Amino acid sequence: MKDDNKSYENAIKNLDEDKAKRMERADLYSIDLVDENNEEIQPNGKVEVMLPIADNFDVNDLEILRVIEDEDIEYGKEIKVIKGIRYCSFKAEHFSVYCLYDRMRQHDYMEYAFPYTIATSVILVAIVSIALYNKKRKI
Repeated sequence: MKDDNKSYENAIKNLDEDKAKRMERADLYSIDLVDENNEEIQPNGKVEVMLPIADNFDVNDLEILRVIEDEDIEYGKEIKVIKGIRYCSFKAEHFSVYCLYDRMRQHDYMEYAFPYTIATSVILVAIVSIALYNKKRKI
């Protein structure tokens, strides 16, 4: 990882809003490879990348994506367990910032969104009722 946190800051700014709203948990990884002159290099073709999966992540809802400006690239993944540690394995052609995230399940998302939907509906009904009441009083 670079000395400053610019890679992470840019990744967070560039996350797709819809994906970000559905993330229950996320880990960001900056993957860099340097040569003997300490110069960053990129792989020549696809390489396997394995990222450790935190214990509180649900592997059934796990997604991996490369976060770059104006685009999030999703990757196919495979879950591997080595010496009791879970890893998310995927093939990458480029090293940069990757986001490993635990996606909210649809019912979890609805539980999160439902109270806001109800509150908005109640407020809307109250506004319409007040408007109709005031209109009737003027007649």
